[in-house]
Amino acid sequence: MNEFSFKHNISPLYIPKTADEMKALRYFKRTFKSRLLKD
Repeated sequence: MNEFSFKHNISPLYIPKTADEMKALRYFKRTFKSRLLKD
């Protein structure tokens, strides 16, 4: 699954149900943003 579809899957409508999902979501957003800034 490519980055765009992954980003699309965790749109603002996505609601994390566990603390682990919250952590994963936050981590993903941070890495995705830094990757966008690098390019």
